[in-house]
Amino acid sequence: MTGHLLDLDQVDAGYGALRVVWDVSIQILAGEWVVLVGASGAGKTTLVRTIAGLIWPQAGTVRFDGRDISRLPAHLRVRAGLAMIPEGRRLFGGMSVGDNLTLGGFAELDKAERARRLAYVYELFPALAARRRQIAATMSGGEQQMCAVARALMLSPKLLIIDELSFGLAPSIVDAIIEALILVRKSGTTLFVIDQDVSIGVGLADRAYVMRSGRLVMEGEADRVLRDPLLHREYIGA
Repeated sequence: MTGHLLDLDQVDAGYGALRVVWDVSIQILAGEWVVLVGASGAGKTTLVRTIAGLIWPQAGTVRFDGRDISRLPAHLRVRAGLAMIPEGRRLFGGMSVGDNLTLGGFAELDKAERARRLAYVYELFPALAARRRQIAATMSGGEQQMCAVARALMLSPKLLIIDELSFGLAPSIVDAIIEALILVRKSGTTLFVIDQDVSIGVGLADRAYVMRSGRLVMEGEADRVLRDPLLHREYIGA
């Protein structure tokens, strides 16, 4: 870990006059696995959209790899090494799995490197290799989530952000994706996983942040935060 890969400093964000995120500061070191948890409506997705460049912060700064990207267009953030898997996956549903993955590597011009990355994601997710000619929209939700992760990895990102990793998925599918992410992290990719399920980060993540009503209310070592009874009673509602 050599420094902050992602640094949010007192970020406010929202939509027009509607402010959803208030005074959020998050730092993620290169090589870390960090989780952000909170109930539905806590502001998690708005924050992720701000990091990805789909909306710009109303106040504060977003820095990535030492560069202020607060006003950098989303596609240039992707080229800089920031990949996001949005809630709902957003695959090209009418295209095959293989074509989705090929499009995921659009920023890499070298054909041999694209082929290497494709072989890598098929090794991570063998189910996708077996379905490479299948239309993406005809797969199960879990297979589509695998495809979304694999497509993002075709960019060989420095930071992979996954919004609502486990939503609507069977536990066995979530476990398979987590196992792949463990390998992805070992390869050097930094992970920022956003979810309502606090168990996602237990025993895996380095640090955790908790959001409620657009503000950070807890942060610290992941296992300590995610096992804190106050988290469930006050912030998650479980």
